[in-house]
Amino acid sequence: MEVTQEASVTCRDGVRDGYRVIQPQKTELDTNESADRFAQAVINLLRNNGHLNYCVDLSELASIRAKGLDCLLKIENATERFTAAHRLSVIAPNPGIYQTLQVTKLEELFRVYRTEEDFKNSGIGSRVQKTLS
Repeated sequence: MEVTQEASVTCRDGVRDGYRVIQPQKTELDTNESADRFAQAVINLLRNNGHLNYCVDLSELASIRAKGLDCLLKIENATERFTAAHRLSVIAPNPGIYQTLQVTKLEELFRVYRTEEDFKNSGIGSRVQKTLS
């Protein structure tokens, strides 16, 4: 799997499989400025590469605050507009983050997976690729 850096966003590609995993760094969603910068970089990526399914991997984060949740909502809105998947996938292995997504009901909005392997096994990327062929 190739790791690339695009517009200050770290991606792990599975492009041949129709998906791209985006991973914020440990403190990237902590402040208004860094979360807004991350959201805008991801939105630009979605706008320019909407044929892929995107997944935000939160495994580097110890916790997520309101600004981080707001960032995910902005990315979800862009996912609906610019991608064939129309729904953001999120990897949340940290029990606290997973619980936060449950309590806030965001797990009903996103496709939430506990591991990247679960995401890959879901076949989401493959289905998106097939619908575009």
